[in-house]
Amino acid sequence: MIAAIFISLLCVSLLWSMHPGAGKTGVGRASGCEAADARASFRYWDRWAYGILCAGFCVAAVTGFTGWLRTGKLDGWWLFIHVVGGGLFAAGLLFSSVRLAERCRLLVPERLAFGDAAAGEHEGTPAGATFSSGQRLVFWTTVVLGFVGVGSIFAGMSSVVGYAVQERLCDLHRYCGVGLLLAACVHMLLLIMNVKKG
Repeated sequence: MIAAIFISLLCVSLLWSMHPGAGKTGVGRASGCEAADARASFRYWDRWAYGILCAGFCVAAVTGFTGWLRTGKLDGWWLFIHVVGGGLFAAGLLFSSVRLAERCRLLVPERLAFGDAAAGEHEGTPAGATFSSGQRLVFWTTVVLGFVGVGSIFAGMSSVVGYAVQERLCDLHRYCGVGLLLAACVHMLLLIMNVKKG
């Protein structure tokens, strides 16, 4: 039941991100057709990376938590599907973190990130930065937990560490998954709040 609700929420988020009008705020617009094309292309690829990230996370979260709650471990097809979802998640996370890191800098005040006209042009603010402080915090939380979660399970599969360390790394992977689930819930709340504001 919880997995079905979670999948439904993330599917709504995914569909919203693929919608042509998603992410348009009307701030940070530059003049010229070339700049407009570049921004449209940027949003297009960001939406695809976000979609891959969400799809991979959904698959990994459902298989991981279902296996964990059902038998306390992952094996067979559940493990195979979990690894496929994890691969999609890692690819989407890598692409999204590279594409959005500049726009999600934490040290840019929110009024400047949204292009406050009274504040004028801020030299360090990237063009088209349209994320609130909460969204930027969720972004960096997801990046850190995502890479630690993926890295811990890769390190656990190596032959360098012993069994006790592998158990600790699996626990770290699981805790990162729980943290990502909480970050996804906060992300959904922020999306709903933004839709209501718009």
